Amino acid sequence: MICIPSEEFPFRLIFDSFFYEDVLKNALRNTPSNPPWTSKLTVINDRAKGCSRNFNTISQYIFDKIIEKDSVPRNRLRAMFMPVDEHTIEQIEDEIERTIKHAINLASLYKPHKALIMTSNETRAKYESNNHFKSSHLVLIASGEECLALIDFFYKKVERA
Repeated sequence: MICIPSEEFPFRLIFDSFFYEDVLKNALRNTPSNPPWTSKLTVINDRAKGCSRNFNTISQYIFDKIIEKDSVPRNRLRAMFMPVDEHTIEQIEDEIERTIKHAINLASLYKPHKALIMTSNETRAKYESNNHFKSSHLVLIASGEECLALIDFFYKKVERA
């Protein structure tokens, strides 16, 4: 029997389209990583203790848009990100608001009871000025290079486990 090591992380990772478009795509082009960033995200998503295959989450709407726009195979994208379709939250048109409410909902209902939104540097201020974000003690934010450093840190924790 093979035992796949798992790791308990201090917060869930919530991704938005700005992370995907600005941070991840840019890192894939300009910041080589071994293994590639996409593989690191897949490993983290798979080996998160208690949240295997649904640790890295993204809005169903964003997930579908990525597949449509970039022709990414659904199974490959799904390995990196769990699409979450919370009907009432998915109805919110503003992506910042939708992502914050998704993060608050996940952190409120499931362990670990913290969520970290991963976004671009350019979008960070929009999150930080949002009243729901300001009033929540469950949600944190990371942007740009900080996201890549966290992905590396989380990956190294499960790689050594």
